[in-house]
Amino acid sequence: MTSRIARLLAAGALPLLAAALPAPAHADTGDYTLAYAYGTGSPGAATPGPASQSAITAPLDVTFDDSGNLYVTASGTCQIDRITPGGTLSVVAGTGTCTPGATSGPAASTPIGTPGSVLPMADGSLYFGETDTGRVYKVSADGQLSVIAGTGTPGAMTTGPATSSRLDSPGQLVYSEGSLYVPEREWGQVGRIDLASGQLTVIAGTGTNAGPPVPGPATSSPLDHPVGAAMDASGNLYVTTAVMDGQIVKITPGGTLSIARSALVVPLGLRFHAGELYLTEGAGAVSVVDPDTGSIGTFAGSGEPGALVPGPAMNSPINTPYGMAFDASGTLFVSVPPQHRVIALNPAPQVPAAPTVTSVTARDQGAEITFTPGSDGRSTVLRYEYTADGTTWQEFTTTATGSGAARTGTIGGLTNGQAYTVRVRAVNAVGNGDPSAGSQVTPAAPVTPGVPDAPGTVTATAGVSSIAVSWTAPAPGSGAEVTGYTATASPGPATCTTTGALTCVLGASAGTTYTVTVVANSAAGPSPAAGPSAPVTALAPAAPATVPDTPLTLTTDQGDISSTRPGAQLTVIGTGFAAYSTVEVTLYSAPQSLGTAVTDASGNFTKTVTVPADLAAGAHTVLAQGVAPDGTARAMKLAVTVAPPPSAAALPVTGDPAAPTALAGLLALAGGAVLLGAARTRPGRCSRLLPAGAAYNF
Repeated sequence: MTSRIARLLAAGALPLLAAALPAPAHADTGDYTLAYAYGTGSPGAATPGPASQSAITAPLDVTFDDSGNLYVTASGTCQIDRITPGGTLSVVAGTGTCTPGATSGPAASTPIGTPGSVLPMADGSLYFGETDTGRVYKVSADGQLSVIAGTGTPGAMTTGPATSSRLDSPGQLVYSEGSLYVPEREWGQVGRIDLASGQLTVIAGTGTNAGPPVPGPATSSPLDHPVGAAMDASGNLYVTTAVMDGQIVKITPGGTLSIARSALVVPLGLRFHAGELYLTEGAGAVSVVDPDTGSIGTFAGSGEPGALVPGPAMNSPINTPYGMAFDASGTLFVSVPPQHRVIALNPAPQVPAAPTVTSVTARDQGAEITFTPGSDGRSTVLRYEYTADGTTWQEFTTTATGSGAARTGTIGGLTNGQAYTVRVRAVNAVGNGDPSAGSQVTPAAPVTPGVPDAPGTVTATAGVSSIAVSWTAPAPGSGAEVTGYTATASPGPATCTTTGALTCVLGASAGTTYTVTVVANSAAGPSPAAGPSAPVTALAPAAPATVPDTPLTLTTDQGDISSTRPGAQLTVIGTGFAAYSTVEVTLYSAPQSLGTAVTDASGNFTKTVTVPADLAAGAHTVLAQGVAPDGTARAMKLAVTVAPPPSAAALPVTGDPAAPTALAGLLALAGGAVLLGAARTRPGRCSRLLPAGAAYNF
């Protein structure tokens, strides 16, 4: 009881067995074209490389993984091939020599028996059934082969550990929620393998192929050679049964069996796609079945024996189609074992499907339409058109909107105040597409929004040479969009402007009392003023005990200077302070105020100060302190050396050691005393040196 159905498929014998039966009498579902996809039409071992140049002998099943790789079971050479989206073929299991019974090893270098169904998983592993010794294998993501079900001895399945249960000829594998579903063709059963625990449970069939299926408990009904399997989104499992008087049965998650479709001619493979159930029949048809009503329509296969003929799919014989797989574009790939080919079935180009209009916005004598295009009908959309009267269609320009498929276009030539029903359609090479549903719009002249409402409560807080101001935004939708705010001090002229923030800092003259108003700015103009705030009085800068550490340097109207003299006038210049704010100018070593200045609109000041006449000679610092535009402290300094007056006998020094200078002074005094004593002992000499009759101080 080895792979009898596989051999019949490969030999093309099933259509011959069915030739005495009428061809499938299904409705034609539309125009499809048939093209060769893979395989050369002649048997032979797969050749890694370009798939278009490689033989694929008697392909049974075809399945895509999530990355777009197509897996093909080559039953004639006992291999599993993988074809990338770029068309490169590689062998993932089997050596080309059919040797049933493998249990482990590297899959690509281990001979295997006849592979039936293949099922790739999201983690890179795959499962396949061997139809010779009745095993189900796993190939891990790193290419290692292992047995997950079957003992190698043909027989009916039994509930329990899957590797302890017999199998004979596993059919099309289905995965759902951690379990693998396996039809057993030779013993009329369906089993479920829990992949986490390895336990097998028989969910349908009695272990014999005798008799038609009986609606009711699935485990009490016989199943006649179940082959194909597919599961819908609700967890209902559909299975093909019987070779000649074929049926599709439905098994619910609760285990109830019903007949979904009867009177099929050699039903083989099943596949769900986009909510529809697709079927291959050995008598030469590829069809789509409504699982609820059982209605069926054929779109490929003439039902006559013969070789494949590329072109209209309904005109070509398709000798025993079996496995099916859809790629991302909707092309259906079908294995045809006797022809040693995988074919591609493409729906013939159709007119585009109707777009979905998501919004229509009134414009002056027109409207802006945003819509999501429907299917392009497998033909490039040439243009989009609209109608506003239900009769005349006009092309209009659209552009992609956002990152999705939505498009937006503007139409014109409409009358303001008149209601219109607008529809959109796409046009491709086949013709005009279906129109969208109607959307109502009444064009209107634009309404210019007025100025926004006044901001909310204005709060002013006094700071050093500054005022911190805050307020609340006006109510949304109260006028034109707010682009920013301007706060104004009274008395002026200090202002501060933001682009959206609800707080700012005003420069202020110390000791002056202010109130503040705020307006919201917009394209329509400023709002009414909010406020005024409660009055506040700006504080004066306080001189620190020592010169603060600052890298900022004052300059003068004479440029950068390093020395001055007592009683001299200096004109110092500072920059970068808050506009219209007070700056305190102080002289160090001991802090001594030289005066204050108020900055200009740019935050700069010029102040003429007088160096105290009694200032000790030595190193000193002129410091200007106030606030920056953001209200933080700002200081600038100028280091100068004060020279002694010309008549001074000694030079006082600020901060330098005094001992050497004092010693020099003492020496000078001592020398003077010696000279004075000598003069007193020689009055005659003095009288000779100074004119008589004059008064002198010594």
